[in-house]
Amino acid sequence: ALGSLLYEMLTGNPPFNGDTPTAVYEKTLKGRVFYPPGLGRPTIELLSGLLTLDVTKRLGCSDRGALAVKEMEFFRGIYWDAVYDRRYRPPILPVAGN
Repeated sequence: ALGSLLYEMLTGNPPFNGDTPTAVYEKTLKGRVFYPPGLGRPTIELLSGLLTLDVTKRLGCSDRGALAVKEMEFFRGIYWDAVYDRRYRPPILPVAGN
């Protein structure tokens, strides 16, 4: 689910799509994902690791768990303690009443 969410947030489209729920399901089972040009190697490595069909090989599902995800080059420069402590400022702050 995380891989699908990130893919859609980064590309504007779901990684598996089709005209019917059955078509989406069949494409999901095949696991072939198109990565648009311009995503960059770190992004593709993260997404492909998260979208791996075989759960025993999927990023984050090994004995290292979330640590394997957090150590990906895509997240280089992220200080996870600062994330946990909510010390990062969001790029967009919602305005109440809008």
